[in-house]
Amino acid sequence: MNFEYEVYFWQDCVVPLLFLLFNLVFVVAIVINMIKVIVQFGISTFWDNCPKYIVGLLIWLLLVSYLLVPLVRGGFYLLFEKKQDAVIIEGEVQELFENGSFGAPRYGIEQNKGRGEGIVIDGVKYYVMTYGNIRRGDRVRMRVLPKSKFVLEWTILDCVEKLTPGVEE
Repeated sequence: MNFEYEVYFWQDCVVPLLFLLFNLVFVVAIVINMIKVIVQFGISTFWDNCPKYIVGLLIWLLLVSYLLVPLVRGGFYLLFEKKQDAVIIEGEVQELFENGSFGAPRYGIEQNKGRGEGIVIDGVKYYVMTYGNIRRGDRVRMRVLPKSKFVLEWTILDCVEKLTPGVEE
């Protein structure tokens, strides 16, 4: 399965950075407003309006924490690595965990029905999009970006046997 570097770059790096920039402007506006109130009306008026500022800052904190998820998960490294930096790794899947929770992007394949997963190979965590068809114990070959750990392409080399529950062989 193949993925475009540009999609990762925009969705996990550029878009979160743009929204963080917007949120920085939002916080600067709140702080400027707080300073104006203190200078014009005094500290007692500021304390009367303090809940309004706290709510604004809490909303900002929630937005920023949501936007930081893709950046912390590797999107920030996409600023410094290019598609040509990808390396090929091969190994056995040691662990899989769903990554489709809070802040996990979908990459637009087949109406977003794929799911983001973390995959551990040789003790290193990588981020891949699947349809649930990679299993623990499979041998895979992947082309990955070494710093961000995003998988650009993956192929299953050797599957573990799929046993149907309740069927004796």
